[in-house]
Amino acid sequence: MRQPLPVSEIQARLAELDDWEHSGDALMKEFRFRRYLDGLAFANEVAALSDAADHHPELTISWRSVRVLFTTHDAGHRVTRRDFTLAKSVDTLGYPRSE
Repeated sequence: MRQPLPVSEIQARLAELDDWEHSGDALMKEFRFRRYLDGLAFANEVAALSDAADHHPELTISWRSVRVLFTTHDAGHRVTRRDFTLAKSVDTLGYPRSE
């Protein structure tokens, strides 16, 4: 079982991420796009990245937005270092964002 991070460490690590939030027991960010299909392409890239790391987020696809939520199931659905690693990786994906 992976070790969940204490809230103090989560808050400190959030400063290293771009616009991610600690929401409940997860890391969450909503990505906005110019077009619906851009969001779908982004969600597919997140899925491929996550599958390669064997750590799968909850993805919510809406019109021109995708919400990504990371939590570690084998840590009691809490935030771990693994969630931060994948959140950083997701931020490197380059798709046209809305302005």
